[in-house]
Amino acid sequence: MKKLIAVLSIFLVIIFLGCLQTEQPKHVFVGKDCGSNMTCYHEALKNCEKANVSLTQTVNGISLTVYSDIQGGNKSSCVVYEQIKNVKAPENASAVEQIALQALNGLDGTCIGPVSEIKTGSFEEFQQEFNCTGKLFDMLKTITPASNASTEGRKTLNPQ
Repeated sequence: MKKLIAVLSIFLVIIFLGCLQTEQPKHVFVGKDCGSNMTCYHEALKNCEKANVSLTQTVNGISLTVYSDIQGGNKSSCVVYEQIKNVKAPENASAVEQIALQALNGLDGTCIGPVSEIKTGSFEEFQQEFNCTGKLFDMLKTITPASNASTEGRKTLNPQ
């Protein structure tokens, strides 16, 4: 019985992941390349100047590469694109964990909002202060605590 449940669980995960995006979207950017320099990126963000950054971090054996670029606009309505470029599972991850993490590859979204509200430039801050849409943010809604949306359409992850 346990084997049947395990097989059915894996089957359902594979079907669910098949519904998700399998190819990384084509994204073109023209602007200042900050490489992995967050100081460069934050300076550009202060004035909504076109710039991009790509960062890789490893946490608990999971390697995650995130790309972000400022597409333009103005200080009160700046457009920022976010994408998970690459996720690598640790060697000891189960098959289900590896499949789930691979499904994150290529998820992306766009955020529009006032750069004057951004202090750290963190992912969470963009979700709080900007109106964010796309598969990346749809996925985050499913794994984060219930959010409260204000009348302006902004999302608040940690209501107080």
